Amino acid sequence: MAGTFMRSVESLLRRRIWFACASIFLAGACARVALLALMHWHPQVEFFEMERIARNLAETGTLGNPYSVPTGPSAHHAPFYPLLLSLIYRGLGYGRGAAVATAAMNMVFACATAALLPLLARAAGLPVSVGVAAGALTAVPAHILKEVCWETAMNGLVLLACTFLAIAWLRKAAPNWTPRSVGMGVLMGFAMIATPPVLCVLLAFAAFIVVASLWRRKIWLCFQAALLLAGAAVGVSPWIARNYIQLGAPAFVRDNYPLEFSLSNHDGVYALAQYNVLVGYPNNAQVMRHPESNPAEARLVRQMGEIAYQHARLQEALRWCSSHKAVFARLTMERFFLFWCTVGSTQVYKSLLIGLLRIAGLWGAVLMLRPWDASRAALFAIVLAYPLPYYLIQIDTRYEYPMDWCMFLFAAYAGYRAMRHYAPRPAGV
Repeated sequence: MAGTFMRSVESLLRRRIWFACASIFLAGACARVALLALMHWHPQVEFFEMERIARNLAETGTLGNPYSVPTGPSAHHAPFYPLLLSLIYRGLGYGRGAAVATAAMNMVFACATAALLPLLARAAGLPVSVGVAAGALTAVPAHILKEVCWETAMNGLVLLACTFLAIAWLRKAAPNWTPRSVGMGVLMGFAMIATPPVLCVLLAFAAFIVVASLWRRKIWLCFQAALLLAGAAVGVSPWIARNYIQLGAPAFVRDNYPLEFSLSNHDGVYALAQYNVLVGYPNNAQVMRHPESNPAEARLVRQMGEIAYQHARLQEALRWCSSHKAVFARLTMERFFLFWCTVGSTQVYKSLLIGLLRIAGLWGAVLMLRPWDASRAALFAIVLAYPLPYYLIQIDTRYEYPMDWCMFLFAAYAGYRAMRHYAPRPAGV
């Protein structure tokens, strides 16, 4: 009976998949608006690095000046989201209307990500019901306050779009597919300009493809994977060239990783970002050594140049890691754990629930290995490669947010497999 019911639901969802997508989008939007109303949210624009870059772009046409004093052109942040913010600032200024418009834009990104999951499940050869369940989980506004203020929702949607591209490329790849492989690679290069960790995911995906093609003796697929990477290099190259021209040295999309690496690896540091901000505030390293909050550091950026400053901070952090190997290893292991199971001093129950869902997602990923379907390689690439840069820096929940939809998809698949396993079977079967 249960098996028959599951088959009936799956058949209905396949016939009404666009209705399911629209319903998830609408439910996510309503939930977010209702939650903000219940929380008595007061919209306002707070100017940190990203907002300062957007304001500078709106007023001068230049991506720059992210810190507490003007420092000139910058690659501190990936450019796409500040560009969107600058359009809002140009039209609405910097008051309540701009904050509401920013929140609305981010909520559209988040709801669109949730709504597309049934289509992604179908493309990846998964039951549509798994995509609907994952979409319902993603539609829940678990990180609403960070969602409305940060670029995390956009990053999640970009990551989802790249997954669609990877699946489409893999399903249609052929020995004569050279122009399309390059073209899809260019699109992924553009995605890197919006969300730099896409590079890690793309490299992992290409590695999967190369291993599989060698195993099956399809050498032409290795060549197509190389063309995909070459196209990505072409797509991201205009922004790298811009950085070289305006900053005097090449930088891959954004150059602030050495700064974050330095702030995350020094004496007395914590693995969790909120403790680094709160403990000892305002006389802690997070405040005193960050050019966003310390004008003296910002003036040093202006004096040295942004690339040289970042290089100096990187060397400083590497020296500390070299002389504190055991502490660095412990911090890295803590950050690994906290990325997957964030435990903070507030919202403990929510953190516990999300942590359990991620654990279920990891189990779902294991279950998805058999039977193996190559079209799901992009999903495994996300789980393995997207978090890699974050294991070395202090953890904040907004870092995990862009790949939550992927973990929810795996978790929904684990639930689907459990239902199939434990569903009573008709007599004689």
